[in-house]
Amino acid sequence: MPLGYAPKIGDVLAYYGRERKDIAQAIFNYGKDRKVIVTNDPGVLGRGGAQHGIQSPDEITALAEKLLDGNENTVPKKYPAFHGTIARFLKGFFGKSHRGVDIVIDIDVKDNFREAFKQGKKVIDFLDSYNVPYRIKFSGGSGPHIIIPYEFLPKSLSNGNSAKAHQQIFHVISSRSKAGHIDGSFASAGHFYRMPYSINEHTGLISLPLHRDQYNDFTPSMADIWKTDVDESWFLEPSEDEKEAIIDMINDTHNKKQAKIFNKPAKISNYDAYVGKYDFGNIGIMSITKEGDGLFAQLFNQPKYEIFPKSEDEFFWKVANAQIKFIKNESGEVTHAISCQDGHEITITKLKEELPINISPAVYALYIGEYVIPQLGVIKITNERNRLFAQLQGQPRIELIPRSESEFFSNDVNITVNFVSDDKRKIIMKQGEVKIEGIRKEDQDIKEGE
Repeated sequence: MPLGYAPKIGDVLAYYGRERKDIAQAIFNYGKDRKVIVTNDPGVLGRGGAQHGIQSPDEITALAEKLLDGNENTVPKKYPAFHGTIARFLKGFFGKSHRGVDIVIDIDVKDNFREAFKQGKKVIDFLDSYNVPYRIKFSGGSGPHIIIPYEFLPKSLSNGNSAKAHQQIFHVISSRSKAGHIDGSFASAGHFYRMPYSINEHTGLISLPLHRDQYNDFTPSMADIWKTDVDESWFLEPSEDEKEAIIDMINDTHNKKQAKIFNKPAKISNYDAYVGKYDFGNIGIMSITKEGDGLFAQLFNQPKYEIFPKSEDEFFWKVANAQIKFIKNESGEVTHAISCQDGHEITITKLKEELPINISPAVYALYIGEYVIPQLGVIKITNERNRLFAQLQGQPRIELIPRSESEFFSNDVNITVNFVSDDKRKIIMKQGEVKIEGIRKEDQDIKEGE
């Protein structure tokens, strides 16, 4: 953050449409076909509570004002920010299906914008080598976002399975650009990111659109709230001929042999030790399965891919620059694994196998309904063919598996859900050390009406 830079509440509201109607209009235009979360705490992203688009530019100021508490001459502790999904939806249809997905490359380097922009330049140079059109913006924190919007894809890719095209292109760029610190969570179509012209929660700087000729000379001080003008040219689309360049990039990738990156796959006699479920925290559970002579990995709500042995206990993906190393104890049992994608390492625990119990379908009926959880929003519990499901607004649903008549676990996300009290009107969710509670929506409505 530039020295002495501290916009006040009045400055923020003026920027978010009270005076700057052009800013409100730009944010509205970008967010109207996305699920949107307005927050001053990025930690809530991915936990539900997203609204379906923004209804009008006039709504921008009101949404920001809800998160600002204090005199307009005071500096807020955190700033309201507008986050939208990379998935794009048809008007009025914000369910699972979407009309397209933007490819977003986020260089996730904390507090070092020079290193972040250095890594981002590797992505830009790679795209430039194929003349692939893209957009750039500053995140408002320290790194750039390099974006290939859904509209920039040729019709041969944007029609049909756009989600598959999104993942394919994301993995090509991640693996072949050789840029470090790429946030792999952007491979998920449900991911949120800060929209152009939004203020960053922590720095108060603007998520500022940039052009290629501005990139090398950029400094965060250029994203000052008082210096920002809407650049309409940033939103222009390339020609249909320019969009076809990405096909050359994909075809060239397919022609390059994976053997240049990895040795010939090793032969492993027994895959059984690796089979199981591994906890990726908020991202979900990854299932490792054996199918025929191959080993496969599938992260919750993502496609299943075969993984190939690089050496004993080490495997790699061919679709991405990603590897996994399984760690065994003295008895030869796998206890955890180290997952690495594009230089990012994360330790994932292997979960103990847990079998469900049989309970009466009548018990499920007690739990069906909507529950209000203050930290997350509304969670809906449904029963389909004697299987219980939970779904937060704007998030994929997960199956709840009975551990007892009142306690459930999931093979999608590592959580425990308890329905408590005699009339089953309260829910407790636990993930790791975090425990949150909620009550039935009708009870919350009565409570608010008292």
